[in-house]
Amino acid sequence: MTTSHLPPHWTAQDVRGWLLSTFKSGRSIDVPLFRDLDLSVQIQRIFDDSPAPAQETLKAGTVLALREWRASAHGPRVLEDLCNLVALLKITAAIAVLDRIARGVLQHRPDSVTVSILSTVCGTVGGLAPGNDVELALRAIAEDQRCPAPLAGQLFIGLCRCRPDGYWEFVPRFRELRNRSREMLVNVTLAAGFADAVPARAILEGLKHLTGPDKAEVLWMIEHIPDRAIRTALTQGIAPPRTIDSAFANPTGSQLGAPDLANWFQQEAKSLSTAGSTINAALLRGAPPMGWA
Repeated sequence: MTTSHLPPHWTAQDVRGWLLSTFKSGRSIDVPLFRDLDLSVQIQRIFDDSPAPAQETLKAGTVLALREWRASAHGPRVLEDLCNLVALLKITAAIAVLDRIARGVLQHRPDSVTVSILSTVCGTVGGLAPGNDVELALRAIAEDQRCPAPLAGQLFIGLCRCRPDGYWEFVPRFRELRNRSREMLVNVTLAAGFADAVPARAILEGLKHLTGPDKAEVLWMIEHIPDRAIRTALTQGIAPPRTIDSAFANPTGSQLGAPDLANWFQQEAKSLSTAGSTINAALLRGAPPMGWA
């Protein structure tokens, strides 16, 4: 497949107009692109095959397009395409613009559209972690009292990637956001993201800083980490040795949740929860804590 190239005389402003037009219409007039392939991926190929000055022009044009983007004029899909391009080209200069977009969207009443836009922004900014600017942007969204609860997982994982050794600082707000939701589903992907962002050593050290429902929140994530080896390493660092020996006496067990170990996790979480709390009630029903999103 032959890769197209940007016209050599194009400026960042030219790229801005081309990107907005291409992503909105799905057709590229000035630069040949294949309609049956992802536009962002094709533009990434153009970037990879371009000399350094053209690469910088493409990055700068992408940032300009984000600055011009408006929900009413361009729609969420164009923002999603631009954010895909930011992620593919690792355009850190876009973080400040995405932060501005998020702050503007938070001014509006939450609905499916605003939550989708914020989710796109959080996913893109979090994907550029680690970095102080990433942490500041994500914290600004997470700490805003208008932050929609469904963003809890994205924000938490993004912040963990910025500062894995200090993940425990983000747990209280993460739990607070989750508890706004009525969902009762355990998201294994979230637990896997937590284990990927925070080394096992840091997870165990962080638990020393947590108490009550906040500690219970992390225990639930540990229990639902899909990688058995990671779960085993973590539980061996948390649970009493006799519990570990009993739970792993049968190496063919399909899950970490062998009866003894699962019971230990539930008892530990129950003991950490305050009487009558949402988490305690959920545990007594054998369900995960409320709001797991």
